[in-house]
Formats: sequence, C-alpha cells, structure tokens
Amino acid sequence: MQQVFQKTVKGGIDARKVRVDGIDVSHHNGTIRWDKVAKNSKIKFVYLKATEGRSHRDTKFSKNAKGAKLAGLEVGAYHFLNSSPVDEQFRFFQKTISSEDLTLAPMVDVEEKGIGKMEPEKLRVILSEFCRLTNEKYGCHPIIYTQAHVYRNVLAKDFSNYTIWISGYGYKPYTGSKRKPDIWQFTERGKVYGIKGFVDLNRFEDGMTLERLKLKKKNLLIGEYRINPIAKSK
Repeated sequence: MQQVFQKTVKGGIDARKVRVDGIDVSHHNGTIRWDKVAKNSKIKFVYLKATEGRSHRDTKFSKNAKGAKLAGLEVGAYHFLNSSPVDEQFRFFQKTISSEDLTLAPMVDVEEKGIGKMEPEKLRVILSEFCRLTNEKYGCHPIIYTQAHVYRNVLAKDFSNYTIWISGYGYKPYTGSKRKPDIWQFTERGKVYGIKGFVDLNRFEDGMTLERLKLKKKNLLIGEYRINPIAKSK
C-alpha cells in the first residue's frame, strides 16, 4: 500500500497544502460558508447528502445546494442506500433533488452502516435496480461510493464498469485487482476554510476528470438531465 504524505493543521489535513479535487458534506458539517470554501481553487466539486433510505432528508441539503451553487461550485447530490424498498428510495431521492439545479451526476453511497448484514446477492440486486432507475431517469449510471472491502468482497464482480469512489485513509484503497478507484476519499479529517471541524477530502485517480461528472441538461423546464455515460470498461 502506498502511504500518503499529509500536511496537517490543528490535527487535520490542510486542503490548501495537498492535492484535492473535491469534498462531500452533510448536516454533520454544520453551517457552511460556501463563499469561503470557493476561495480554494483546488476544490473543483462538492457532493451533498440529500437522502437516506426512503424517508430521511438531510436537513442541510437545500441550504447547502443553494449556497454552493451561488458560490460558483460544481454541485452533485448523493443518496445513502439501505435495505428499504429500492423503488421508494429512488423516488424519494429524485423528488428531493428535483428542485435543485445540480450540475453533477448522482452518487449512491453504499456503506456497511447502511447495508448492515444484508446478503451480498440482495445488495447487488438492490444496487443494480437503483442504478437502472437512475439511468432511466437521468440517462447515466450513478457514481458508486463505497468502502474498499465492500467493493472487493461484494461489488467488484458486477459493478467494476461503474465510476467507483472509494474511501481509504492514509493509504490508497486496495480493490483486489488492477482496477483503481476513479475517485479516492483520502481523509475524513480535512480542514477547509469556511467549514468548522473536519470534512472529507477527495481526489481524482486513474484519469478521472471533472468533465466526466458533469450533467448535460436536456430540458431545464422539467428538470430532466443527461450526461455522457460514465460507466466504463476496464
């Protein structure tokens, strides 16, 4: 494993002094001064938690979306997947983000905390259906965020063609093959001007670019979007 050189500030990693491409936040990050965040030219994108399961809406989503867009940042939303009926989860996510003029492809967050002791095959079925519904609605597959061991042990077989975002703190995550993550969440202890406390920091890997994340608007009046497909062959 390759160790990461990290420049710290007050116990965290200073986003001004390392290679970083984007951040992801939720209500846990409190009230964010997006005008200050945007002053760091390294931060090219931000993903905001929108929903969890079929009924939990992140209390800061709308405010964060409006603030980040006003600051001129590229903004996407993510859904935290759990074991509740997947069609209800997707409808809830889609309804929540429909009022916001987002610029980046949707992301689905697949973590042990959400999936619990779900059987691997059931998880693959649920995730596959969420991806199908996303593609049907937006014309693209969602980005899949997950932990390295979940990817290796459960997702790699069926989802290696998708754009994968994997966490690995201090070391590059091992996927079990030559397949590298497209986005690497390299710390949960980042320090960014405008955000109190710690925040997740992420960087592009394996040729990933911001352009591949961007949505292409089909019809702004009805909130429909299209994107260049980001599922890829490896």
